[in-house]
Amino acid sequence: MTNKIVLIDDNFAIRQLIKIILTRLSRNHSLDINVFSSDNGVEGLGYVFITDPNIIIVDTTLPKYSGKDIIEFFIQNSKFLAENVHVIVLEENASKKLNLPRNFHVINKSEKNAYKELTKLISEKLNMKEVKDGGKFFHKLANSLFKNGNKIDLTSNKIFQKTGLRRFFYSILRTVIEITTSCLLAIILLITEKPHEDNIVQRNSDSNLYRIKYYPTLVVTFMGFILTFVTAGFFLTSQTFILKNQLKETLASTVIALPVHQDFIFHPPVGGGITFLGPNAVAVNSSGEVLVVDSYNTRVQKFDQIGNYISEFDTYQYINFTTYQTPVGIALDSTDNIFIVDGNGIILKFNEFGVYQTNFGDGDLDYGVGIAIDSNDNIFVSDNNHVSKYNSSGVLQSSWGGWGETNGEFKRPQGIAVDSVDNIYVADLLNHRIQKFSNSGSFLDTFGTVGSGDANFRRPIGIAINPSNGNLIISDSVNDRIKIHTSTGTFVSTWGTFGINNSQFDNPTGIGLDASNNIYVTDHDNNRVQKFNSSGTYSTQWGSETLPNAAGTGDGQFAYPRGIDQDSLGNSYVVDNDNNRIQKFDPYGNYLLQWGSLGSANGQFDGPYDVIVDNQDYIYVTDGSNHRVQKFDSSGNYLTKWGVFASTNGNFKWPTGITADSANNIYVVDSNNHRVQKFTNTGTYVTKWGTEGTGNTQFSYPGNISIDSSDNIYVTDEGNYRISKFTSTGTYITQWGAYGSAQGQFEYLGDVTV
Repeated sequence: MTNKIVLIDDNFAIRQLIKIILTRLSRNHSLDINVFSSDNGVEGLGYVFITDPNIIIVDTTLPKYSGKDIIEFFIQNSKFLAENVHVIVLEENASKKLNLPRNFHVINKSEKNAYKELTKLISEKLNMKEVKDGGKFFHKLANSLFKNGNKIDLTSNKIFQKTGLRRFFYSILRTVIEITTSCLLAIILLITEKPHEDNIVQRNSDSNLYRIKYYPTLVVTFMGFILTFVTAGFFLTSQTFILKNQLKETLASTVIALPVHQDFIFHPPVGGGITFLGPNAVAVNSSGEVLVVDSYNTRVQKFDQIGNYISEFDTYQYINFTTYQTPVGIALDSTDNIFIVDGNGIILKFNEFGVYQTNFGDGDLDYGVGIAIDSNDNIFVSDNNHVSKYNSSGVLQSSWGGWGETNGEFKRPQGIAVDSVDNIYVADLLNHRIQKFSNSGSFLDTFGTVGSGDANFRRPIGIAINPSNGNLIISDSVNDRIKIHTSTGTFVSTWGTFGINNSQFDNPTGIGLDASNNIYVTDHDNNRVQKFNSSGTYSTQWGSETLPNAAGTGDGQFAYPRGIDQDSLGNSYVVDNDNNRIQKFDPYGNYLLQWGSLGSANGQFDGPYDVIVDNQDYIYVTDGSNHRVQKFDSSGNYLTKWGVFASTNGNFKWPTGITADSANNIYVVDSNNHRVQKFTNTGTYVTKWGTEGTGNTQFSYPGNISIDSSDNIYVTDEGNYRISKFTSTGTYITQWGAYGSAQGQFEYLGDVTV
């Protein structure tokens, strides 16, 4: 029998270390190893989906495509939940508090024995005899690579992304690591046992390093020891360099983790640093309000002209998730109706207040990103290397373009603008030029070539037109600058360099103008909007210079927030899971206070999961890894606690959801004991119900809980893919749900609220 293993990881050193494990296990077993990075992540997901791997190893710190998004893909597909499939999740700061299916296994790369634990886990799940220990020195080096590999990758990428040293640096780094890991592998195999080379098939791999017959034993041994010390010194030097430069990279989370209850959205004050995640486009309405497409937060935010928050609306809930992508473009018609285009070319229409109206476009298009509206309210969208024209009702009128470099053809068209006589200008991204067309799509003119000079572009994205003089304002994304050209392409001026200071950019994208011809630029990778006058003089900015919620530890920042509840005054209490604390905000989202830290003492937490506020404004928190419930007053002062790790009455094994009834009784989901327990508000045990199973009063790893106005209890029975309803005494009432994607079925249960 051949065991199929799929590895999805961007870091070369970590990939090699994992292949060492698999190579050593190949002595008596056949292995089919498939290695993918985020550059071919889509191909990797496709391969995994059409095959039946025994083990899937995913590193959640993929920089190009979120590893957590890949994990979510696996969770939502039933074939990866089978008992014979094991998904191993490599995390930077993992813990048991991750709410994953039973066949998912978490390895914390920062732990002391992470590499050894991974070896043991793979051996166990493949039913193989564990290999001999590689020795303390090898495991120490392996753990160093595990812990620091992604950090070095992301740091070097940030430092060298704007210089010519990038390719050279990566070549040197990769060569050193490849030679060192190759030699290490040879030494280890000499010390232990050689694999059977015919037992291993590698596809999409970096190199077949297990073929040690090409390495003379003495030379390999000598090189291995020398290069091992060189590499160890390199990693120590790199870490010192990282600390000295204080780069604003974070590795604990690469995507925002929204609070479990998503009906409350925080709007921090200007300068709070948690405003955008990947802002991509901007427009200004007739009232002078600035609308920003906050792409990765799937919303549009509205501000006044100095950045004061006004309102927002979501864009994700109106389209089927199988087709809809993040919003990327925005345009306004003559009555300030708002048109949003997503990455598939679906156009959503909202009124001026952000109320959804309709949508059009079939969703089969690629790279839909640019949108503009002419004086007759015709809508132009760039998609799939074409420009498509719709009338104001969303009916397709015409389309032109196609992949290519000749006049009228495109390579990834981006921003679109319309001038005073309804001519169309298109930013032709990969052709590094601007093309001009008539309103019907006839080619008129083009200008620009690749480069950094006044007449050049490197991936132009956004484009807008100054109505007072017809000049084009263009975001030159890779050159990190804004350029102004006349309508015939003559260069006028430019400003901007790479950086985070005023008038600097990191991948500028969208451009909008107000009635005074002030220029608004979405500074995409700096997660902010900058405002300039019509000549390019800096005026103001708002937003964030760092990744919002990216494992932030500051006031009002989060790392995997989970539960949220409100008190009688409308203040909100948020479980900041990875920061092991509770944060309190006023009804407008302004930060008030916090309490908690990692530990097991009173008032400390280890993986807090959910929070509930009773009608007397006392706060109860399920402290997951401490297997207890803690009670606080509204100022965060510790009052009492109950529960230890056990299956007896009043104790817990991984308490998760929590709620309170009208009499302030507390209900706790005791997940790994497959039950719900009821307590008084002082922690006195009252009753329980549930055992492991599929019956009406049974559960399989229940997760969350809610209560209605009649004190009926609703529980998410995650392992049984259903919602179960009970009275407040635990008497079964009804249930609904089953595994599947049809209406009323579930593939992955999150939270429940009434």
